[in-house]
Amino acid sequence: MQDNTTGGKLGGEVEVDETFIGGKARNMHADKRAEKITGRGPEGKAIVAAVLERGGKVRARVVKTRRKPELQSLVREHVETGANLYSDALKSYDGLDTEYAHQVIDHAVESSARTFTPMDWKTFGAC
Repeated sequence: MQDNTTGGKLGGEVEVDETFIGGKARNMHADKRAEKITGRGPEGKAIVAAVLERGGKVRARVVKTRRKPELQSLVREHVETGANLYSDALKSYDGLDTEYAHQVIDHAVESSARTFTPMDWKTFGAC
């Protein structure tokens, strides 16, 4: 049943992925860089996870971690059981195949084996 606020759960072919959002250290003023950047990589950046129904809607939210409980909770909250679910090879998505037709896209293999379309880049980010 669809609710008027969120439009119900996503179904059919659904993609799930996460990304880090935040400024690059090289683009920051030296004072800001010293204040905000304490390590390397994702330090100081927000993690945004999203589920996208192919040809349909997107649900995204800021998450604290990329760990299994948080990411799988997002999937279960927004995706219909039995949907075709596509994710990358992040271990946090392991185990979803009991509730969804889960397929893993291994970017290390796939990116050299196929040409990405503009939609792929928007969906998965720069892999």
